[in-house]
Amino acid sequence: MASATSWFSTHEGATIGFTGVRIKTLNGKHVLNLYYRFAPEAQGHGSAKEAASAVITRARQLRPDLQIVAIIDPINSASIRLAEALGLSLESTDDEAGEAIYQLPNTP
Repeated sequence: MASATSWFSTHEGATIGFTGVRIKTLNGKHVLNLYYRFAPEAQGHGSAKEAASAVITRARQLRPDLQIVAIIDPINSASIRLAEALGLSLESTDDEAGEAIYQLPNTP
């Protein structure tokens, strides 16, 4: 697995978003940082959840040794809802950096 892997989502030939994982050092250890960005008009239709779920499945196959996290701006409620729908839960917050760390349990 490369240090970052991305997948693009399309609808009727147009890119509506992307998701992937990248290896990141967090609190002194390597983790897989799950990321996703979808156009506002694509939100609420399940595309992001479907794509991110597939990324999580593949990441666990390729790197089962690494924890999967999502680093989210605490005011991004749509991103938080998606992370929680994918099974991630709030692990910690860093008010100075303006980040909330959501973590997926190690076992699938």
